[in-house]
Amino acid sequence: MFVKPEVTKHAALMARVDIDYHPEVTWKTYERVLALANTLREELASLGRDDLVPRDMIDVQSFMWVVGPAYGP
Repeated sequence: MFVKPEVTKHAALMARVDIDYHPEVTWKTYERVLALANTLREELASLGRDDLVPRDMIDVQSFMWVVGPAYGP
């Protein structure tokens, strides 16, 4: 999972998840980003649409990258 600062912060904001983001990424932040990504993966898989089921974390990263900025605050 890549931590793209603005995209990751925005995804966390949309999901109402505190990732404790700091410019210098810490293990605590990365652990929270992974938890966010796993939550997104589970939520997408639970929607009942095969075309939205992520195959891996690259798909989750892509989802965050594509959807996040389009629906910013």
